[in-house]
Amino acid sequence: MEDVELLKLLNECAHYLHYKKPAYRGRSKALHHLIDEGALSQRKLMERMDIKAGSMSELLHKMEVDGLIERKRDTNDKRNVLVNITEYGKQQLSCYDDERKQRAEDTFEVLSSGEKDELADMLSRMLADWKKKWTVETTHDEQHRMLNHRVV
Repeated sequence: MEDVELLKLLNECAHYLHYKKPAYRGRSKALHHLIDEGALSQRKLMERMDIKAGSMSELLHKMEVDGLIERKRDTNDKRNVLVNITEYGKQQLSCYDDERKQRAEDTFEVLSSGEKDELADMLSRMLADWKKKWTVETTHDEQHRMLNHRVV
């Protein structure tokens, strides 16, 4: 297979994975940060997730309305708002993780164990090579991330 055709196939796979991902990926990511690190300021959570303030506020508002998180003023610094996961948020995160695990199983069910190992090895080598050659633009919107050739 020609490199161009292989790249086209890889792009098609990446597109499919990106647009068929679980709907609550942003929520899941935020909840994982809160489980792993405890209560975080809205700013710290925004930095960890690499999204803009407006997007963070919108996400947290929806999560708060749905009962996944609670926001409270930091008693030590009234300028900061602390975000914490609720018990319901912990339950939902477990559901999100179960869905993710099932999706991973569905994604690779066509491959044997050995083929999965080979694929992991190839992807790891490719990614390591790409990291040496290219930088990834960091923006708030992952859908518009682009690889740029590093100028030496």
